[in-house]
Amino acid sequence: MKNPLISIFTPFYNPGNYFIPCLESILKQSYENWELILVNDYSTDNSLKIATEFASKDVRIKVFQNNDKGLLSALRMAKDNAFGTLYTRMDA
Repeated sequence: MKNPLISIFTPFYNPGNYFIPCLESILKQSYENWELILVNDYSTDNSLKIATEFASKDVRIKVFQNNDKGLLSALRMAKDNAFGTLYTRMDA
């Protein structure tokens, strides 16, 4: 995969019923030169499993486990693993 123009950061903590629609909305975009970086922030629901399943179906999606609890450290982790030129954020 070539380097994406856009890196989408989506940290998540127990997003519930909003997570799948969030991921599907990104996949439905007509613009395709992006990567999605999902950072699990110690979720206790099944969202990590959902994220992993989506990542297994699309190479543009990458899943990481936050090293420290909290949104700022999750966003830092996303940035540290991003290859895009532009960054944006999508909340679940």
